[in-house]
Amino acid sequence: MKAIYVAMAVACLGGSSWAFDVPNEGGPIGADPNKGHPNIVIVFADDMGYADVGVYGAKGFATPYLDQLAGEGIRFTDFHVAESVCTASRVGLLTGSYPVRVGLGGAIGPRSAKGINPAELLLPELLRDAGYATGGFGKWHLGDQLEFLPLQHGFDEFYGLPYSNDMWPFHPTYKKFPPLPLLEGNRVIKENLLQKDQDLLTKTYTEKAVDFIDRHHETPFFAETAHRIEPKPIISGPCSVVIPRFFSMLKAETQSTRRREFRHFSRRAGLPLG
Repeated sequence: MKAIYVAMAVACLGGSSWAFDVPNEGGPIGADPNKGHPNIVIVFADDMGYADVGVYGAKGFATPYLDQLAGEGIRFTDFHVAESVCTASRVGLLTGSYPVRVGLGGAIGPRSAKGINPAELLLPELLRDAGYATGGFGKWHLGDQLEFLPLQHGFDEFYGLPYSNDMWPFHPTYKKFPPLPLLEGNRVIKENLLQKDQDLLTKTYTEKAVDFIDRHHETPFFAETAHRIEPKPIISGPCSVVIPRFFSMLKAETQSTRRREFRHFSRRAGLPLG
């Protein structure tokens, strides 16, 4: 039988973080664990706090599908990212090193000359060398120059933003950011995202990730979905269900924007469990 291993990780500016690892024995996707090549899916969510998920004490809203992942797997109560900032947290996740050693702390700005060093061995490179298909969907933020982009660092395919979604001309206080581009592979497919475009990003990332899994379910795969749902601007997006295989719409009713965000994130960022 096949298995899929799912990891949830959070970069939280408040300093608390969590993660869990979920084996799903007998499901329809996943490489044979006896051969040492389980499929790996990472969901990385910026600025999500420890108590923003039901099993960790969330109040006033429900996250039943994230709770299901925790209930069927392993729930950690002590987990820390390398640094609670955009670029640095990704450096820690993908290199296994402290950001200060790699020389990328904080958050890289648009059009920066800085980016991930080609000498660094990233997780997708390691897995691709082991025979995995590798896909990245969402926020990259390890440099937006060509030599720093995901396809040059182990990903077979990528769809998402080169840096934070709030680094755009509509920032509430800093108006000098350039237009926010959307990338597919190394190519800019939309040069100037507007708020209506951001409304659909979580949905689209999820669809792209499902498509990737569908296309590679017979061979080992690594999929990273790095959702931008929490950083400003706070965007909930439409409330329709993305794909039946993903988590269904939550039923909780609330007036809080933050609560709407987490309902939306739990619904959109759900993973196909079988």
